[in-house]
Amino acid sequence: MSLDISEEQIEWAYELFNYLAPNGEWTLPDVGVYRKTGENNLTLVNLFASKPRLDDVVSIFDQHRFVVLLAESIGWTVDEAIEKAYDVNDELISIPENRMGDLAICSKKCGAILRVEPPEPGTLLTKIEGGECPVCKRNGFDAEEWDGMYVVVDERATSFKANGEDGEE
Repeated sequence: MSLDISEEQIEWAYELFNYLAPNGEWTLPDVGVYRKTGENNLTLVNLFASKPRLDDVVSIFDQHRFVVLLAESIGWTVDEAIEKAYDVNDELISIPENRMGDLAICSKKCGAILRVEPPEPGTLLTKIEGGECPVCKRNGFDAEEWDGMYVVVDERATSFKANGEDGEE
C-alpha cells in the first residue's frame, strides 16, 4: 500500500474530520470505527478483523496507518482504544477481563505459547477451537479452558523445536 497522500485526500480528511460532531463516528469499511474524541483527535474504537484474510493485499493495519498519517497531515492525532473487535467471520471477539495476561504452552511441546491480550492494531488474534494447537494442529491445550478464546500465538520457540525433537504424541 502506498502511503503517499494526495492533496485531494488531505482536503477530504480535513472536511470529514472537522464535520464530525463531538463523539461522532466514522466507519471505514473493512477496518473499523473511528470516534471524534477531541477537537483534533480521532480514536479507533471498533476493529473489524483481528487476522488478515488470505486474499488481502492491503491489511487493515496498513489502512489504519494510512488514516494516522492522513490525520497527522492536517494536524490531528489518532489513538487506539478498541471497545469491540470482530474476527474475519464477523464474530464479536469477547475476552473476559479475568483472563487477560493468561498464557499456556502447548502440551505437545511444539513450542507454541498462547497469550491472552486485548485486541489492538498490529496484534493478530487467533480463536482456539477446542484444544487444538494453532501451530502443530494437535490437541495441545485444555479444551475446556481454551475453547473459543482469542489469543496471541507466539511461535518463536517453534523454530528452535524444528531443529530438535518433533514433540510428544
